[in-house]
Amino acid sequence: TRLGAAFWLTLLVLVPLLVAIFKTPYGVGMGILAVWGSVLAFEIALLLTPGKLSIGGDGLLFSWFVRTRFLAYRDVLVVHTMQSSVMWNGPVVGVQLVLAHKTVQIVMPEGAETYERIAEAVDAWWQRDGSVRTALVHRGPHDARAWLRLLRGIGARATVGYRNATMADELWRTVEDDAAPSDARAGAAAALGRALGDDGRARLRAAARKTAQPKLRIAIEVAAQGGTDEKDDEALIEALSEIEALPPAPVTRAP
Repeated sequence: TRLGAAFWLTLLVLVPLLVAIFKTPYGVGMGILAVWGSVLAFEIALLLTPGKLSIGGDGLLFSWFVRTRFLAYRDVLVVHTMQSSVMWNGPVVGVQLVLAHKTVQIVMPEGAETYERIAEAVDAWWQRDGSVRTALVHRGPHDARAWLRLLRGIGARATVGYRNATMADELWRTVEDDAAPSDARAGAAAALGRALGDDGRARLRAAARKTAQPKLRIAIEVAAQGGTDEKDDEALIEALSEIEALPPAPVTRAP
């Protein structure tokens, strides 16, 4: 962050400066102090340099000075406004992005307008056709534990607000699609499982009963239990570890 960079830069310069001032003649010490003042002025100018935010079709690109950071929409679970703490119900001063394991805050002059643009872009990405399949429902290169962590994020996103009903529907379509790849069906079940009520869990169990592939059936059944403690997670991780990234099952049609 900017404050972190400023702190370490100041510390790096200040310590040698103090040592030099006390061990050198007055004139030399004043020269060193002048150099340090110039460095401090540069730091202040650097901190005041505004960053740039680019809102793309696949994510957000933050840039400041020589640093850049990309944040993909698939990692964003919820978008909130940030309001000024100076007054009650103050103006919007930025955006808060809730990720699976942390929160990112963006402070900017046009907070309300930027919030609307980011919220619309995130919603559009998550609601596009096929978004869940490309947003890590497939296992891909991940181990079972990392896979489940990503699926939890997708599931949390699917259960937040009415805008995400389309994504939850797509997860259900994937679970109940006999022709979908096994890892996609297991992943969609795991993403849904924790947030489901009794009716939803019964629907998952029904999908499991219609599944002949043993490992996939077990994974959906474990996901349907919807547990929230560490023991339940370990059972689901074990079931998911048996699911490989497989091609779609062949569909046989009667003549």
